[in-house]
Amino acid sequence: MNFIEEIKGFIQRNGVIGKWIAAFSGAYLVQILVFIFSQSFGNGAFYKTFSEYICLTTGGLTPLFRPWTLFTYIFVYGVSPMEILFFIFNMLFFWTFASIFKQTIGEERLKRFLWIGVPAIGLLMSFWGSVQGGTVATNSSLIMFIVCAVATLLPDYPINFWMIPVKMKWLAPILLLLNLTSYVLKPMGIACILAAVLGFAYIKLLQSGTDILEIVWNWFESFDLGKSRKHAPHIKVVYREDLEKKAQTEITQAEIDRILDKINEKGFANLSQDEKDTLARFSGKRKQDV
Repeated sequence: MNFIEEIKGFIQRNGVIGKWIAAFSGAYLVQILVFIFSQSFGNGAFYKTFSEYICLTTGGLTPLFRPWTLFTYIFVYGVSPMEILFFIFNMLFFWTFASIFKQTIGEERLKRFLWIGVPAIGLLMSFWGSVQGGTVATNSSLIMFIVCAVATLLPDYPINFWMIPVKMKWLAPILLLLNLTSYVLKPMGIACILAAVLGFAYIKLLQSGTDILEIVWNWFESFDLGKSRKHAPHIKVVYREDLEKKAQTEITQAEIDRILDKINEKGFANLSQDEKDTLARFSGKRKQDV
């Protein structure tokens, strides 16, 4: 199996998390290639301009003139050996905490969390009046967004941090403090604080019964007119003597599909007792058939 097939397999196995890690890695590889090209055929000025073009500038109106930077800023890293090591650790953190998030409340919510959370942090930083210029880069703020959400949702969840078991409610402030130490009085430090607050607020609203990200997501989807188009159904001939049995089978399968979709979107814990009983009866029936 070649390298491309390995990447495709990784993405298919890991869903949303695999796609984001592949995007982070691909974007970083492009930056390294641009850096090598810029150093080989000049004094590095092209790489500096390229980085500034995709970083998010704070305290200004960057989103109006460079709207793409609301997403691209999380993909920007330096190319020094320390930055490469920093990138690897950030990917490990992202993998770990995004996986916990996905297993707890579903992949669909994780997708919305990432796609809406990234530009939300960017917008807050862009119009943060107290920041006197500067740039925001790397996905450290996104990781703090996820970490604080998980810590709010599962405060006593144990994590091995540097071979030491630590509960999420203690790990979140430790990671935030480490980020603030690295970015003292810099835009990235403020971005991490804002991200932590957003992650905490989202889970608290979710626990109170309000999924703010679902509301925003559905609002954006309402502009997709293409989904309203329906194709004419295909006609299929079914023998009369099989209708009753087939109808019963289709109803049962449709119910099971609905329950499985709900598990994928919201997690097993969000099923009602009737849905859990239905799933259990269906599993027992399948074992008897086998």
